Amino acid sequence: LRDSENVFEDRVARQEVILVVDDLFQIRQSIREILEPQGYRVLTASMVTEALDLARTEEPDLVITDWMMPEMSGTELIQRLRDDEILKSVPVIMLTARADSPSRVGGVEAGANAYLVKPCEEQELIHTAENLLHLRRTERERAISGRQRLLGQLSVELAHGLNNPLNFISGGVVNLRSVIEEVDDVL
Repeated sequence: LRDSENVFEDRVARQEVILVVDDLFQIRQSIREILEPQGYRVLTASMVTEALDLARTEEPDLVITDWMMPEMSGTELIQRLRDDEILKSVPVIMLTARADSPSRVGGVEAGANAYLVKPCEEQELIHTAENLLHLRRTERERAISGRQRLLGQLSVELAHGLNNPLNFISGGVVNLRSVIEEVDDVL
């Protein structure tokens, strides 16, 4: 029980943001009522264009979208997210009434990280969201750790090069350039 309390407190402190996109108000409200008590900040949009605007300003940690909407489909929303340099790694749950196998495959092929059929169980939605958010946090932590490791390596190389000027001039410049290129790639 203590571990789940820590996870909840951590989630509340960080206020992970979930964007829910569905043309039906009742569905958006129902998902909000399920996820907000779990400590998430839930934003809603009824149309894909509104969702994209919100996603660009709020940078959600997770998107939950319906497939069938009047203006643009959920698969089109996913494609637009995947094409956006900042939003491309945001996990997406496709939550739809389309339960057939070809639709499930199509949703995943479109880039959905998970596919749930309406109506879904509350716990299934909560656990799917938690799992995807956990993976996203882990990816971020790995990226930060990698950046820190490269910056540490760069500072050691620079210190060594500055302490040994002749070595720095002759061969250290080439080595430092490769380290700087690695840092640029990561950043």
